[in-house]
Amino acid sequence: MSQATVLTLYSRVGCHLCEEMERDLTVLQQQHGFAMQILDVDECEAQLRQRYNDKVPVLTDGDYEICHYFLDEPVVIEYLRSL
Repeated sequence: MSQATVLTLYSRVGCHLCEEMERDLTVLQQQHGFAMQILDVDECEAQLRQRYNDKVPVLTDGDYEICHYFLDEPVVIEYLRSL
């Protein structure tokens, strides 16, 4: 995995699923050493808001959607290993 790997979590204030995914990602981040940015989907540009609005929380790497609604830990780990 590249040291520059930055995963983006599209989230929303007051979303319990978003809070759960962020918490679980923080544990994975400590184990696998990727960087993470968290963006409020309601504050994103219209195109991103439209793309992810009904899917939050959504974890992406650039335009690649890794998982949404719930953290799929095996998928995330495999994705990180493939980098």
